[in-house]
Amino acid sequence: MALTDVIALAPPWLFGEGVGVVKRFFSASKDVTAEARRALFHLTVLFIAAGVLLALFRYLWRRIAFDTSRYIEYDLRETFFNHLLKLSPSFYDDARIGDLISRASYDIEMI
Repeated sequence: MALTDVIALAPPWLFGEGVGVVKRFFSASKDVTAEARRALFHLTVLFIAAGVLLALFRYLWRRIAFDTSRYIEYDLRETFFNHLLKLSPSFYDDARIGDLISRASYDIEMI
């Protein structure tokens, strides 16, 4: 996650560098020099690369976080269901089925 945050700082910085290149080269002369083109090209490539890396790392971070939460949710549901199977039939005479279903679905999902 920290790497994603560091990469997220790159596009604004690169954009600022691009503005600096434009100001530096175009204030001195009205012609576009090869050096200015090269500098802007490199900054553009770095800008695009930073955007792609940022998207990739954000995707991976979300994938890891969501997959982990789904595995934990699955384990909690399975543990809860196995516990319900071990309870005596008399428990179900007093228990409200709607509460049990709510705990098995919504409450576990909210954890």
